[in-house]
Amino acid sequence: MTRILRFFAYLLLSLMAMLGAAAIAIETGTVDQALSTGARAAFQSAIGDDLKADIDKTSIRLSQNLHLAVAAENVTLTDPKTGQVVSKAGDVKLVIDPLSLIMGKVSVTEIDVTGIDFDTSRVLAGGDTDLSTLRIDRFPPFMETLFSNLDDVRGFIVRGGLDRLRLGGITIPAKDGIGKPVDVQVEDLIMTRRKDGSLAIQGTTSINGKVSTIAAEASANGTRTTSLTATVTDLIATPFLIKRTPTGVWRDGADTAINIDFYAVRQSETQKPALSARLRTENGLLYIDGDQQELTRADINLAYDFDKLTAEIRPSELDFGPTHIPLTGGFVDLDRLQSATPGAQGIGIDLLIDRGTASVEAAGEEAFPFSVKAFGEFIPSKRHLGVRELTVSTPHGTMQSTVDVQFGDASPEIRFSGKLFEMRTAMVKQLWPYWMASKPRAWVLANLFGGTLSNASIDVLIPAGRMKAIPQPLNLNADELKIAFDISGARMNVTGDLPPIRDLNGHFDLSGQDMEVRIDGGTSYFPSGRKVRVEKGSFGVANTYAKPLMANIAVTVSGAADAMAELATFKPMQALQRTEFVPEDFSGQIKADVQLYGGIIADQKPPPEVWKASLDLSGVALKRPYLDRKITDFDGTLTVDPMNAILHGNGEIDGVPAQIDLTQPVERNTTRPPSWTVKAQLNDSQRAKMVPGLGDIVTGTIDLEISRLDENRQSVKSDLSRATLTLPVIGWSKGAGIPAKVSMELQDKNGVSSLDKFVLDGDGFGASGKLVVSKANGLVEADLDHMKLAAADDFGLSVQVNKGVINAKIRGSSLDGRAFLKKLKGGGAGSAGSGGAEGKSSSTDVDINIDVDKLVGFNDEALSGVKLLYGSRAGAITALKLSALTDTGQAVVVQSSKASYGNDVSLISSDAGTLARFVDLYSHMRGGMLDVKIRGDIGKNWMGNVDLRNFRVENEDRLQKIVTTPATDDGRSLNTAVKRDLDVSSEKFQRAFARLIYQDGVLRTDNGIVRGEQVGASFQGLIKDARGQMEMTGTFMPAYGLNRLFAEVPIIGSILGNGRDRGLLGITFKLKGPVDAPHLIVNPLSIIAPGMFRQIFEFQ
Repeated sequence: MTRILRFFAYLLLSLMAMLGAAAIAIETGTVDQALSTGARAAFQSAIGDDLKADIDKTSIRLSQNLHLAVAAENVTLTDPKTGQVVSKAGDVKLVIDPLSLIMGKVSVTEIDVTGIDFDTSRVLAGGDTDLSTLRIDRFPPFMETLFSNLDDVRGFIVRGGLDRLRLGGITIPAKDGIGKPVDVQVEDLIMTRRKDGSLAIQGTTSINGKVSTIAAEASANGTRTTSLTATVTDLIATPFLIKRTPTGVWRDGADTAINIDFYAVRQSETQKPALSARLRTENGLLYIDGDQQELTRADINLAYDFDKLTAEIRPSELDFGPTHIPLTGGFVDLDRLQSATPGAQGIGIDLLIDRGTASVEAAGEEAFPFSVKAFGEFIPSKRHLGVRELTVSTPHGTMQSTVDVQFGDASPEIRFSGKLFEMRTAMVKQLWPYWMASKPRAWVLANLFGGTLSNASIDVLIPAGRMKAIPQPLNLNADELKIAFDISGARMNVTGDLPPIRDLNGHFDLSGQDMEVRIDGGTSYFPSGRKVRVEKGSFGVANTYAKPLMANIAVTVSGAADAMAELATFKPMQALQRTEFVPEDFSGQIKADVQLYGGIIADQKPPPEVWKASLDLSGVALKRPYLDRKITDFDGTLTVDPMNAILHGNGEIDGVPAQIDLTQPVERNTTRPPSWTVKAQLNDSQRAKMVPGLGDIVTGTIDLEISRLDENRQSVKSDLSRATLTLPVIGWSKGAGIPAKVSMELQDKNGVSSLDKFVLDGDGFGASGKLVVSKANGLVEADLDHMKLAAADDFGLSVQVNKGVINAKIRGSSLDGRAFLKKLKGGGAGSAGSGGAEGKSSSTDVDINIDVDKLVGFNDEALSGVKLLYGSRAGAITALKLSALTDTGQAVVVQSSKASYGNDVSLISSDAGTLARFVDLYSHMRGGMLDVKIRGDIGKNWMGNVDLRNFRVENEDRLQKIVTTPATDDGRSLNTAVKRDLDVSSEKFQRAFARLIYQDGVLRTDNGIVRGEQVGASFQGLIKDARGQMEMTGTFMPAYGLNRLFAEVPIIGSILGNGRDRGLLGITFKLKGPVDAPHLIVNPLSIIAPGMFRQIFEFQ
């Protein structure tokens, strides 16, 4: 204030000097040079020795109202000691009363000064204010000084006989906080002396072009000023109140228009002193650390109590949006307080907000009343402000805090510390100062609702010098900013469209830039009515000062599977929508760990969220089929991120336990296909569900792996080591325990499965090609271009199944036919299952066409140039044709023809021994002409003849046993009886003949004979029954030629030879047991009986 008074004193002194110079010029009557010389002398005499006046020139002109005026142009005042220019005036006009001039008297009625330029560094100089002398009780003498200065101004005007003093075009040099020039102009300032002696002041000023008005009136009693009333309207001092960055961004200060009302009454014997001021503003903005707060209205009433010697804040009001603050307070010298420490020097502070209204629209909460009491002191000598008690009271909780401010050469050090035992969340949100941790505050306002905060602590430290003249972000570290509190029963929004967490219990912690909300429990409710339990979690922001504001979220949730599936439909995940499922498709229980990193303020345009959900699934089932399969009772894990959903675990597919691995792309607009793999260990019934149509090929336990290749194809791999693998028609099979693996590409369409790239790989066997199977009918088609079922195999197999008929074609260089021959011996090719419905076995209708260079049989025998055509329907042969050569070059020919009674089948071979060994029928025969004729329904009931000529039997142990085995009580053998050593190790036979009968699965023979050079035999009986058993009887005859002669004599032959082809001497025998190894039994009495009686002893 002293500096301002000094400024105005210089201004008045300059004006008085200019007035004196003009008066002298007029009085001397000189003009031009004389007027100029006199004006300079008079002006210099008026201002004294402190300033030097320099007037460029003077002239006599007419004023605007045509009065005579003396004009002094380019008046400059300088400091003679430093040479510094104090002020410059472009034009000073002294208006003279013409009537007084006519009467010979000069009377100046008006002074008009324009174009004034001041150097404020001189008039405002004076050094730093000494705060140690600051006292409240010094206001009375200060106000008296103010009125004394007003007396001097009034006296100058009165003594000069002036009615009006006008100042205009005054430029006051100024700079803002960052050193940029500010244009301050006093555009027009008029002081008018009224008839009652009062002084009125009217004027306009501007700051950077924003105009405000000034109106004041100083009342007087004689020469003594008694009161002062002043009003400043629309004062916009924003350039001085706002701190900006070098780029022009506003960070600290106020942007508002201020209206000031000032009123002062001078003390007199009859008048008590009074001093008050009122500051009003509307629609302003406050800035602290770059954060903006609306200042809707402010009405501050200040006054001084001259009786108590206290400065007071009379009932005042501040409105920040809907928040209303009624403010009162007082300031008093500490040594005037009875409660103060004796000798205390400083100022006591008492502030009160009583029944204010807290309402922050961004909080989304109802308004509530609150009160604030603050008691503190300012110690000027220590430059310390301490608020030892700052209490914030609400209907539902109270906060106790303290404030310490230590002023210094730089910005002050500020400490705030507060404790809160318990308060409702809604109240804490709306009492949280907008400038304190503004980013966490904004998050709390928008995302935390309801419930109660407890055990809260707030500690803020702003170090000295941190708040710069050129403002920078006030980023407090972990030692400078700490806010913590417990949360209970609250609702917390998370991010995106994720439903909020309700009934939240947890803890909030802010340390510097790091914010974290610990979640101890809660529940999230969905619009559908579903809900999930939030077991634990955290919500953290690693840097609350960064932009965009990014958060780390980690929560553990659990609930029903349909609710967890619905959770995956909300932003930012929105994963379920990119699958074919809806939440209603799921049942069971799921527990999930969800992690998310993403922006929490959409307007900041954060990068896309990065998230991951790891789910533990228990008993989860799909209520509708997936890939035509029903999935139930799944236990495992599901990991979902913005790119993929990855499933791993064990469940049941159509009731079959399996391991399931699935990867489903979930990124937007993806072209990547899903992938999945199913692994299972299947028994026969389970395999029928998973891979139907293979029942006649595979039996037993298999290990199966199925993987997706594309939308239509699947990769199938299976380990068949523990299973039996059977190929229909050809009769080949792999037993359990023999290692084997199979792989293929499976494609299902309308119930038909194509098995492409089929590869069977086993121990010494394998196959490759393509198969087609039907769920309803089994094998439909097979095209195996390479098969190796035995070491000698090198062939391809083509199979077509049409209307239940299997058409098989075999082509190649070599085929091991032993499995097929064994099948024929066991019941014929027509007895294999057809591969129909799983587990069904019936007679198969087949057409087999074999064309191979070499057909390998038993006993190291093989046929070459084999061409076989075989057909059967309902177990009956419809076609049979074979042509081949034995290794001796002899032909083997089989033909059949259709007849009314069935079939006529003939088999002719010139090497019967080789053929017998080839089919593993009999291995001791060599050579022979074979002619077999069969009539009837082959495979059901038939009869026929076998005629074999000119063959040899070698190394037949059973033949040797017959002739050497003792057959009587005295131990004689057949060799002994005939008194001859019969050598049957290589026996030549001229003929063998037998009649065959096959009926109801039983093969019999009668009238069977074998004729050789040394021995012969007759036989009949059961060759093979349905159980594979043999029971044949017969008579063995040595010296067959001699015995036959007796039989040729009619009478003797009938009596002794017992009929044609019955010998005179023989031994009966019996073969019984398994066909492959029957047991030989010889009758000991038959050796000495004649032919007629021998029949009695033959086995029946």
